[in-house]
Amino acid sequence: MTLRSKISILAFVALLSSATNAAVILTLESPTLALTSASQNTLLEDFDTVASSAFLNAYTTAFGTYSTTSGGVSVNNANMWGGAGGNGKYLYVPGGGSSLTLTFKQPVGYFGFWWSAGDDRNKLSIETSKQTLDFTTSDILSSPALSSLHFGNPFWLNPASPAQYAASWQPFAFVNLFADSQVDAMKSITFYGSNFETDNHTVNASILGQTGLTVSTLGVTTVPAPSTMSIGLLSLALFAFRKKAITLKSKYLQENV
Repeated sequence: MTLRSKISILAFVALLSSATNAAVILTLESPTLALTSASQNTLLEDFDTVASSAFLNAYTTAFGTYSTTSGGVSVNNANMWGGAGGNGKYLYVPGGGSSLTLTFKQPVGYFGFWWSAGDDRNKLSIETSKQTLDFTTSDILSSPALSSLHFGNPFWLNPASPAQYAASWQPFAFVNLFADSQVDAMKSITFYGSNFETDNHTVNASILGQTGLTVSTLGVTTVPAPSTMSIGLLSLALFAFRKKAITLKSKYLQENV
């Protein structure tokens, strides 16, 4: 392989190294919001008319099918732990190895849910069109996107102020999951872990613009930017090429004097 070919390969590597591939971007809505602000053309499942027995078999809604993959799940009446708006019902995935998978009718660009009485034992497994991503809600707990106003249930018993919020030691927030591109569209989501309370499952098949405060990006492939590693490699290669050219020219002149 000639030195010129090696330089071409290094240039190609530099181009690749400048790329960042973001699969799914996770954000939080403002405190007290139990619905997404990315609401155009979305489908909603609020579980208010769903019985727990529906999950003994597969339960199909407008955008997909819920299947209990292990253990058992329930639909509970609103209480201090869940129920967006302080009424209706919410979905509950207990501990002990229980898990629930939502398989979408088609890959979706957006999925959101109200996360209530959250803790770091709540987990998600997200299957996209190209990979499976695992997410632990401990990322939310350590994120600056989660503010003190997210703690406590803002709906139960119609509190007059945050000081009256029930379960004030646990976070309540609406979580957004945005696919970065169509190849990152989500095919299914599995809820598991322990005591996972959710409500207002929201779906849009399209790739949406990001809203809310960013918590993390799942499935990222990032390498040093061209201003560091890539440019350094190219500089070394060009220096070596120039040095060899000078050496060959000097040798030619010596042989033809």
